Amino acid sequence: MMKLSTPFSIACLAAALLMPFPARAQLSFPSLPGAGNLAVQAAAKQLAPYVEQNQPVILDWKAIYPTVPVLPGAAFHPTKSLRVQSALEAAVARQLHNSTTGTVLLPPGDYAIPVRLFCTDIHRHANSPFIYLLGPLRGSRAGLLTRLYANAATVLPPTFDMQSLSWDMQAGMSYPQLGVAQQALYNRLLPGESGLIAQNFLSMVRDRWNTISGTIPGVPSFDGAIGQMGATGATIETLQSAQNEIIADAGNFDALRSALVLGPLGTPDSNIMDTPWSVPSARVYLRVLTEGAFMSIGLLEIRVVAPDRARVPITSNISYPPACLQCQPLTMHPLRGDQPQPALPQSVGVFAR
Repeated sequence: MMKLSTPFSIACLAAALLMPFPARAQLSFPSLPGAGNLAVQAAAKQLAPYVEQNQPVILDWKAIYPTVPVLPGAAFHPTKSLRVQSALEAAVARQLHNSTTGTVLLPPGDYAIPVRLFCTDIHRHANSPFIYLLGPLRGSRAGLLTRLYANAATVLPPTFDMQSLSWDMQAGMSYPQLGVAQQALYNRLLPGESGLIAQNFLSMVRDRWNTISGTIPGVPSFDGAIGQMGATGATIETLQSAQNEIIADAGNFDALRSALVLGPLGTPDSNIMDTPWSVPSARVYLRVLTEGAFMSIGLLEIRVVAPDRARVPITSNISYPPACLQCQPLTMHPLRGDQPQPALPQSVGVFAR
């Protein structure tokens, strides 16, 4: 065996140490099966809290107000006077105008307010009738939707336009991405505030991913990694699909509705008059009754218990159907007496008059 001289060996070793090689290669995950997934999982773990904190609407069937099966005290008895009811609906709309909380101040008593209901999730079933339980509307755009619905109580916009705008907000669309009708409605409901939605949610997530991936070697591009991100990736894919469908069907509500709303799962066997009462705060009881689904008219029944007036959440609520986790939750804005009223059972609230 040939022996290398000591000077030659030292020279070869020095040359090897001085050879350049890429800095990222020094720290990359080993070239083994699943190594790429490890890098994606590490990055996705950092991305997940950002997505959770900033997703437009957070849906949680467990995040509901406490409920009671029956009201305390006497039976529910709202006014049957058309004059008093009309004044009530007008007063609610006035209080909600420019409200940031979506609440109204009501004295002790029983109230029944007609409301327009809107689909508040993508790719869920539209079943009816169903029992709904109320909870707080949550997410990075919950406050924005609360304000849009609050001002819609005065404007009473076309239902199709309002549902489309609501879907745009839920999907995290930016103002420049809105259709012409939705931009016009947004400007009417929140004039001069287009800057609130200057950024697209998915663009924000992509930027965050790019920042994170710069610190973890071996991470693929955002688009290449989505399918490996687990639950976080599923959330991103759902919103990405919704945005693509909204853009593709711009100006065609029927096509958009077909793309975003799944058909009924079957005919539910629910008696809406058995709906429990939600208790958002002490002395306030609420329930929403409807025989329809999204874009239908329902009834928000309210009891405020003596002795004082109380804050009642209206447009800051979301309604979950507890019997159907695959069915769409609903948000709402109040209507007024000059609008057509729904054909609900004769025993339901103000419509029994």
